[in-house]
Amino acid sequence: MGNFLSVISLLAVALLLSNCQVGPNYTNRKINAPEEWKNPPPLAGDVCDYGENWWSFFQDDLLTELIETALENNRDFFAAYERIVQARAIAGERFSDLLPDLSFQPSFHDQITLYRQFDPTRITRAHIRRQATPIVLNYEIDLWGKYRKAYESAADTIEAEYEAFKTTLLLLTTDLAQSYFRVRMLDAEIDYYQNEIKALQDAVDITTSRYELQTDDYSPVARAKLDLSNTKASYEEAVRERGVEENRVAMLAGLAAPNFHLEPLPLGGAPPLIPVGLPSSILLQRPDLAEAERRMASEHALIGVAYASFFPTLSLTGILGFSSPELKDFLKWRSRLWSIAAESFLPIFDGGLRRSQLMFAFAKFREARDHYLQMVVQVFQEVEDSLVSLEQLDKEYIEIQDSVDSAQEVFQIAHDRYDVGMNSYLEVTLSERDKIESQIELIELLGDRYFATIQLIKSIGGSWGTFSDVVHCAIPETTHLDP
Repeated sequence: MGNFLSVISLLAVALLLSNCQVGPNYTNRKINAPEEWKNPPPLAGDVCDYGENWWSFFQDDLLTELIETALENNRDFFAAYERIVQARAIAGERFSDLLPDLSFQPSFHDQITLYRQFDPTRITRAHIRRQATPIVLNYEIDLWGKYRKAYESAADTIEAEYEAFKTTLLLLTTDLAQSYFRVRMLDAEIDYYQNEIKALQDAVDITTSRYELQTDDYSPVARAKLDLSNTKASYEEAVRERGVEENRVAMLAGLAAPNFHLEPLPLGGAPPLIPVGLPSSILLQRPDLAEAERRMASEHALIGVAYASFFPTLSLTGILGFSSPELKDFLKWRSRLWSIAAESFLPIFDGGLRRSQLMFAFAKFREARDHYLQMVVQVFQEVEDSLVSLEQLDKEYIEIQDSVDSAQEVFQIAHDRYDVGMNSYLEVTLSERDKIESQIELIELLGDRYFATIQLIKSIGGSWGTFSDVVHCAIPETTHLDP
């Protein structure tokens, strides 16, 4: 009875001591976010209030279909999810350190041996037999929170990997949208070049006819052919760029490029206006920023693990079962077996090992903290860049529209004056080039407005009204593992 009370007392003391934790407490200091944007966003409001995924703002069924295909096929996306599963498994390992280790260790031992006793003239033959069925307990009491801090670090890593998964989703979808709209922008350029090539071929035919009739010299013919060749070269370059971009869309969608084709669909219409919200809301919306904060918390928890290594440890070992040399007595009360032991370890001198480990843990935390704080500054810069780009691109687009109209008017005047012999074909050629350049610039500016809109979506962290549904539908059943 006395032994039993001693064991209970030892366990009670150990459990009381296990509530102790050493090391600093983690606090994420408040970020002083700006009250408003330097360049006012086109729409105010909270992004989280919109119950749609961000690509639905474009109201483009083909874009939605491509993104859904990417979420079903892109392996980088699946790999990001598997990193969450790995983090959960590691957290499970850390949690198991908080619990006792119980094992059933049955054994049978049968041995015959010869040995010499104290009498050197006598050799004895011994037959040793033993069978046992003990349950063995090993438990290191978490006196100073070492294992709790390690589990806390692993749990923070799970959250960090989840945010990294969201970042992968955001990058995948925005990169695909950028490539998709670039294909459509190139479709608009190709369509324009095709129309211009027809007009320039007509100009070559007309100037050639006038030269053959000896109403003009050969100079207009040469200039018309030069303009036609230059425009054809620009057309072929646009076709090349479209092919490369189409292949990139296929890759992002997780499809084989040789089997993938997008029908021509010239880009037209203005991009949608994206609600931005206040600067403080962006800090809650960006998954990469949330990931950096969780990794900072994870590194901070490891400081407690390093601190705990300076203090003594207490380990318990217990055995309960049956042991007997005779099978007839096995599993009877008389063959009962029990044992309990406590062992402590206190470091005295380790050559500075633990101190170095503590310094390393602090440095890792400060590195993660500095990375997080720098990311906060970078987030505000990226949003401001997107806002000023959108604002200025819209203004530039309006000016280029006027330039296109003026270039068309100048070309028509030069062409009419050439028809009546009032100027040379050089003026027609120069005005033709100005017209083509201004039109292509207008198409590219429209594409830039779409790209800047997508960049703004990326910089504010996207909009995930149905994020959980997207993730659930995208992850294959074979990866639905929750350890």
